[in-house]
Amino acid sequence: MRQSNKERDGTRVLEARGWWLIRLQCFDFMPNEGGVIVADVCTWKSIYKEEYVVECEIRGVHPGVRGTWYEGRNRALLLLAQETYGLTARRFKLRIRAKN
Repeated sequence: MRQSNKERDGTRVLEARGWWLIRLQCFDFMPNEGGVIVADVCTWKSIYKEEYVVECEIRGVHPGVRGTWYEGRNRALLLLAQETYGLTARRFKLRIRAKN
């Protein structure tokens, strides 16, 4: 049985969410401020093309469009917030580390 487009998109979002959950563990959490700190300004478009798409190709998984990848990021940030504060939590936000 073939998957519908909606089912495929849902699967791709879950794939992206899993990828983001692993990546976000490398960053610093600011649970009191509801955020995750990234080290510097990131070029998300480059990270999508050079890391996520390449990893998907290696695993034989279709990466979907960049919007699906961003939706996976948002869901991963929400899941991390819910694990920290409970199911009513708002999703964490990505914040850029202040330069000293």
